[in-house]
Amino acid sequence: KNVRQVPLIELLEIIAGNAVLGKACENLETPLDEQTVTLAMKDECITFRLNDIEERDIMALCLTLFRNELRGDRGMQGANDPAGLFAHTSLSHDHSGNSLDLKSKAALKVFKSARGAKDQ
Repeated sequence: KNVRQVPLIELLEIIAGNAVLGKACENLETPLDEQTVTLAMKDECITFRLNDIEERDIMALCLTLFRNELRGDRGMQGANDPAGLFAHTSLSHDHSGNSLDLKSKAALKVFKSARGAKDQ
């Protein structure tokens, strides 16, 4: 079993689906589709293929929330609007079904309540 740790704080970009990749993944040869999430780091990219778009959105949302929390991006634009959380991901561009669904919004609510409990 291969295990690899990827520090979330090192993620430059979280790319949902087959959106246009930034410079971090310009030479990526992995085939991307609407069900993939790609994590772009300084020197490499890691792509995951999920079962459906809903799972893809939830994974991208959670990774973005956790990464932004580690970076201290609490005052980021759109913090009360789930779509605003994707300012630095491909989900900020509403490409062919990349909008957040009810489960993604529910995941945000759970995360915010957990964060609020931690701050008390």
